[in-house]
Amino acid sequence: MADVSAIRARYLAALEQGMSIAEATRHANGINVPHREPSTIPPPSKPPAKPIDPLDHDGDGKKGGSEKPPADPDLAILRAEYQAKFGKKPFAGWKADQLREKLAA
Repeated sequence: MADVSAIRARYLAALEQGMSIAEATRHANGINVPHREPSTIPPPSKPPAKPIDPLDHDGDGKKGGSEKPPADPDLAILRAEYQAKFGKKPFAGWKADQLREKLAA
């Protein structure tokens, strides 16, 4: 273990030389950390042409993605038939083919 009085003497001497408290502490304890100037990161060469919306999934510059598929004209009729037959509304995610299967059963 190092002699505390020697470390204290090195610490005080470093402070008298004009070192900061952190530098004097490192010097007194024998921790030599080379001083580095903070580097600066250069700015980007050019900004993007226009900001990209995080909700633009298809790259057309507008929020949202692809268009909805065309609605099945029989779907409303099949839903009404299902409700009349079973007394409850059908699951909203069922397609016309699934409703036809349920009504046929």
